Amino acid sequence: MKKIITLLLAASLAGCVEDTGNYEYLAPDEVSPVILSTLEDSYEAISLEQLVIDPEIKGGDNLEYAWYIYPTLLASAPRDTISHDRKLDYTVTARSGSYYLVFKATDKEHGTSVYQHSMLSISSIFSKGFYIHKHVNGRADMDFVDRDGAVSANILKQVNGDDLPGKPLRASYLNNAYRYEVTDAAGDVTKETAPVYILCTDEDVSIYHADNMQLIRSWDEIFFEVPAVKKPQGIWASMDGFMLLNNNTLQFMQFNTYGNGLFGYPYPSGDYRYAPQAASGYSGYCVFDEVAGTFLGYYPRIKAPMTEVNPAIPPGHNYYDYDLLWFRSQPLYLYVAQNTFAIIKSRVDNSALIVSPWPHYLQSNYFIIGGEYPLAAGLGLLDGKVFTCHGGGAGYGHNVIYYSTGDNNVHYYNITNQMTKTAAITLPVGEEIVYLEHVYDFYYGVNFFYVLANKGGDWFLHVYDMEGATPDINPTAVATHTGHGAAVNAVYRHPDMHMNF
Repeated sequence: MKKIITLLLAASLAGCVEDTGNYEYLAPDEVSPVILSTLEDSYEAISLEQLVIDPEIKGGDNLEYAWYIYPTLLASAPRDTISHDRKLDYTVTARSGSYYLVFKATDKEHGTSVYQHSMLSISSIFSKGFYIHKHVNGRADMDFVDRDGAVSANILKQVNGDDLPGKPLRASYLNNAYRYEVTDAAGDVTKETAPVYILCTDEDVSIYHADNMQLIRSWDEIFFEVPAVKKPQGIWASMDGFMLLNNNTLQFMQFNTYGNGLFGYPYPSGDYRYAPQAASGYSGYCVFDEVAGTFLGYYPRIKAPMTEVNPAIPPGHNYYDYDLLWFRSQPLYLYVAQNTFAIIKSRVDNSALIVSPWPHYLQSNYFIIGGEYPLAAGLGLLDGKVFTCHGGGAGYGHNVIYYSTGDNNVHYYNITNQMTKTAAITLPVGEEIVYLEHVYDFYYGVNFFYVLANKGGDWFLHVYDMEGATPDINPTAVATHTGHGAAVNAVYRHPDMHMNF
């Protein structure tokens, strides 16, 4: 006897087929899986956490399953199958956004399937917390300390299945509209926007979606023309893009309609030898040429460096025979650089200066040196290996530079009154400080200090309150976090933060 299975899934109705043969008609529920429970109308999930849904199924071992998602705003996008088990236990790695969530159960003998669908909203755990950049056995990855103090280890490997070669140099986060092209399975090209996070090691550079740390583009995909020599030296952010230093050349990425999220062609480097440190303004960058001893200003839309300076400093003034010890922006907000400080030391007589180039007028083709501050011989600041500055910016903060000689102590030097405060913070014995940061934003009331240190193959992050509006740090840590690996630096991300320098 022949058997015919008739199953109208869409309408959930069984029908009869008129035929002259000898047939046996089976009802759909006799040959189809039956989902005894119903999915919720919607689910909320957080990236890197577990989404668990355990439906009840009638059908036994003769069934196979699939869970998949696809974006609600791009129905033509290929679906992403996230599980083949009846019970969904999914580590959420999809990008933040809204999705259709579909559960499918199939009878393997008869090939019949039933479906249930729901809505899934994914948000990011990365909206507030610390990225810790580290290396282990020649490979670079990052750990993340979330707002509750929980540490997620090896984010890049956990999300993307791979880390990066080398030792981390710098990383930059930017919440502005990074635009890039995506080609789907059918060959259709669409434009997407995303907050992005770029990690630069001494061997590689990759761009990640900042909401979930999924890889967007790797080295071979981030340039209009891939450089002949791969020698990354640093990455810096401004409000409308990034600057990459690679093999002594500067390349810029701008967030505009035509940029496609790619670094442009190298700017002519001439006889310049760029120090691997830089400072960002609103949309421009300052660098130091070690050959001529000159600070240079770059604005990506102007194809030559700016060397004009304040009339109080003679034209052509340079710091020839000086080494750059440290250089960075002093942010006023978490996304606007108000000032910069650079420490330079003479190779001739060991004299030293703090120089303050101003990057925030570069878009107006105006570059000045805001001031020079001589440093006394024997000053402890000149023995520093790790530096940062007070984050308040001119008019709101203090002209203070915090430093460590690489041991377990933090000191500071006040440029205004030329006073030094030693042992402002003392870490536990044996910890070696590798990074310092004062995070300040007067508008949002953010004002704290953090110290990153290594000991015995592990990293330690200590967080401190500031003493009101002073440059002093309360020496008792309000939180300490730890993880495995040799840390190099860290980035703090805040929900209202637009960029990190």
